[in-house]
Amino acid sequence: MDQDRRQTGRQVISERLFVHVDGKVFSTHSVDMSREGLCINARMPLEPHTTVELIIGWPGQQRKYYLQGDIRWCRDEEGQHRMGVEIDVKATEDGADWQALFAELMSDAANDQ
Repeated sequence: MDQDRRQTGRQVISERLFVHVDGKVFSTHSVDMSREGLCINARMPLEPHTTVELIIGWPGQQRKYYLQGDIRWCRDEEGQHRMGVEIDVKATEDGADWQALFAELMSDAANDQ
């Protein structure tokens, strides 16, 4: 997603995650994350509008978040497929917790300034 279309700030975080799609599971890493989406690199491309399930951790936490989202865009970059995933926060029980995590991060960042 282009920077000007983003609604929330992104955190540059490389975290391992698992993507479930069409009965298959693959491991990949995030490029950046926000409360409404994330950017991932993967070996195989996924078509825009593909629904995916994600299992993702957060640095320093043992908790895993189970999320669902849609691929918004996919492009080739340096032998990898970079994809934007828009998270459907209402699709899973962890969606609200994911948003709360980012609200806390943004609040902490604002307090640090």
